[in-house]
Amino acid sequence: MKSIVIWALDGGLATGVAGLADLLAVANAIAARRRPSGAEPLFDWQVHSPGGRAIRTAAGLTLQPHGAIDTGVAADVIYLPGLFIESTGPELWLALKRLQWLLPALRAQHARGASIAANCTATLLLAEAGLLDGRRATTSWWLARTFQQRYPSVNLRPDEAVTADRGLYCSGASTAGIQLALRLVEKFGGRGVSLSTAKTLLFDGSRGSQAPYRSLTPAGHGHADALVLRGERWIDRRLGEPFELGLLAQALAVSERTVIRRFKAALGTTPGHHAQKMKVESAKGLLERGTLGWDQVCERVGYADASSFRRLFKREVGMSPGQYQARFAARSTAA
Repeated sequence: MKSIVIWALDGGLATGVAGLADLLAVANAIAARRRPSGAEPLFDWQVHSPGGRAIRTAAGLTLQPHGAIDTGVAADVIYLPGLFIESTGPELWLALKRLQWLLPALRAQHARGASIAANCTATLLLAEAGLLDGRRATTSWWLARTFQQRYPSVNLRPDEAVTADRGLYCSGASTAGIQLALRLVEKFGGRGVSLSTAKTLLFDGSRGSQAPYRSLTPAGHGHADALVLRGERWIDRRLGEPFELGLLAQALAVSERTVIRRFKAALGTTPGHHAQKMKVESAKGLLERGTLGWDQVCERVGYADASSFRRLFKREVGMSPGQYQARFAARSTAA
């Protein structure tokens, strides 16, 4: 029997704890049907919190743990649910600072051979502990740029929903945590149990990508460069026109070199590439409405070459325009 200890903290999503527990319960039931009568369960799990206190989730629900976080606990897996933090600003770093006491324990747990799995913002704790240096990792798509800046030694794969590297598991937010749980079931119970668990829960257990869900400028996660903000607004007003760096520099009354430097510093990319991303984001919105064909979408975002823009869209989003529209286009709810 494999033991999983969930280190739960105030301010997390209830699904980060309950979703994992529900999935493990289903996996145990499925595994029991395939094993000899009387065999012990595949998994045992407990929820631990600081001091053993009841946990208050981001939605205000109260979860009663099994006991207190014991940094020396012997477990096969330590699982860290993500915290609900809406900003990459000071709030995020203050939350991490308050959790510094967990970092030595995470290093010690990994050194003794425990697997450590982190969901969403909890992936930052693994990075803060130095455990992800030189390893593949992922995090929630809206954290990716902040993550890369703070932890350049990590081999971040921001489009991957789940990564696994030498006993360290990372995932994006919410349902990516379910994919992470299925990966643990597969590791300890086999592919068959994992697949049957996913089917029972009506969950697509395929290795997913975060790219289709990524938004260009999520609320509260922007930058503070006033010139770049003006530049973005200028581009946005002209999405139906081909992008020209010279015209942007002229509108901002600075040199082209300055525009490039400021965009790279604020956004990590060039003005031209950012303009392409803005056009792709606009195209996603048009496809979601489900009323325009691809040629019309291209016309709206200033691309005369529909084939070229299709290639760009697939590279940025991870799926073709048709696939994106089939998944996300508005559907009638009329009975």
